[in-house]
Parts: sequence; C-alpha cells; structure tokens
Amino acid sequence: MNRGVEVIDLFCGGGGASHGFLRAGLNIVLAVDSWEVALDIHRLNHPNVKCELIELGGSIPIFARYLRSKLNPLMHFHLHGSPPCQNISTASMGDPKDGMILVNWFLDLVAYMKPDSWSLENVLPTAKHFDSSTPFVQVNAADYGVPQKRKRIFAGEGWVLTPTHTSTGWVSVLDALPHLKKELNITSKSPIRIVSRRKKKGEEPQSYDPSDSAHTITQVNHIIERLDSNIEKVRSLSLGECATLQGWPEMLIDNTISKKHLQTVIGNMVCPPITYQMGLSIKDLI
Repeated sequence: MNRGVEVIDLFCGGGGASHGFLRAGLNIVLAVDSWEVALDIHRLNHPNVKCELIELGGSIPIFARYLRSKLNPLMHFHLHGSPPCQNISTASMGDPKDGMILVNWFLDLVAYMKPDSWSLENVLPTAKHFDSSTPFVQVNAADYGVPQKRKRIFAGEGWVLTPTHTSTGWVSVLDALPHLKKELNITSKSPIRIVSRRKKKGEEPQSYDPSDSAHTITQVNHIIERLDSNIEKVRSLSLGECATLQGWPEMLIDNTISKKHLQTVIGNMVCPPITYQMGLSIKDLI
C-alpha cells in the first residue's frame, strides 16, 4: 500500500494550491503565509487545515526543524511554495533580484530538507534566474480545464503534470459563467468583450471574447463592455466570477474583507486544478 502524503504549503495565500492537493486526497499538515488576510480566506475555505502567520525568509535550519516537527516520518513529505512574484513579473517595474530572494530561499530550504517531492509555482521570467540543476515545466492553466490562459512555471521533482485539455477543448468564459449569456443578452448583433488591461490613452485595450478562455486574472478588474454602435461599460467581473475563472468556483469569499484585498488574494491564487493533477501524480508515483 502506498504511503499517505503530507503537504506543507508555504506562501499559501488564500489556499488555491492547498485546495487542489486536498481534492487529490493529500493531507495539508501546515499552511504558512505572512499576510493575515490571505490566511483568513484560507481558514474560511479549509477550516481543518492548520494555518500559521510566519514571516518567511529567515533561518533555514531553525525553520526546517519546526516544519519537521509537524510531519509524520512514515508519510511521504511534499513541500510546496508560491513565493511572491511582483518584482519578477514582466508587468513589474521592480528589481528581479529582489523578487528572487524568497524564491532562492525556498530552493535553499528544499536543498536543506530534501523532501520526498517538492513544487514551486511562479511567473515565467523566474525560470531565467534558475541554475541548470533546477527542473521546471511551463504550464498553461487552460490545458488543465481552467477557463483562463494563465501561464506559470512549476519547478520541482516527484510529480508529472499531464494536461487534461487540449487547445481545441479549452473551457471558455461562457462555459464557466453561462449566466452571462442570458444576463447580458449576448447575440451577434449585441456582442461583448472583456477588457483585461487598459493601455495608454488612445490605444485599444487588451481584451478577450467570452467565447474564448480568459486572459490572466490579476488584481486588476476585468471590465465587461458591450460593443454596439458605441462601446458601453456594463460592469466588472465579480469576485466569485474571478474565482471561477481561476478554477475554484466553490471558493467561499468573506465580504467583510475589503474588495481590494480579496482581488489581490484571488489574483495571486494557484489554480487548484493544476495542483489537483499534481497531487494525483504524486500518489501514483510513490
């Protein structure tokens, strides 16, 4: 019989990665983040997972000893991390070297702890800063049934990610949010577009057709616009709709938390369908 799998989820945010692992039957023994708001959302959705507020990036031997105290040595240990990527992203004006500090800290933690398997999720430019010994794959969330063309790298060992959808079978926005067609009365004579990012004044914005998969969900509002004789703003995608486009339609949202903070948590989320497939692979390989 295969051993059970215990997961420690670092930089866990609101719990997207944890949610996928839990769906795959893995046990999250500890989820850690340095932002209490994100942990509040994680706790709301996963009340049985122990969440702790810890400023990550300190002494590796001390922190590793603490993590080991949470683990059953007879179980398979998977370590996951999604360090902040703001300074590494191509949309950032920050210094990538600053952004790599916590990424490199996590990789050093992996080297020190030697987990049975591990994974690190981050934006694509992060891979340019890896040394040649760091294994990684580039992933498009749409290939895993997420209604969004979100591209990220997953570094690590002890798992294989096998796409569940092809480009001819990607889930569209209207597939995931079928209520929009009726609500907005979308027809060939009354089409809509969803604007994901404004450009400079006078330039056409980045936008997508809801019959296709969404652009990357971030902290920025995605605005629904009707394209009749004039362009008319209808509304923004709701927080629940954005969570659905991240692959977590059943996500619980605490509306006592500010919308800005909720948008940040949802925009930073690891898409659960990806870690679900990763979790199944880990179980198959041990």
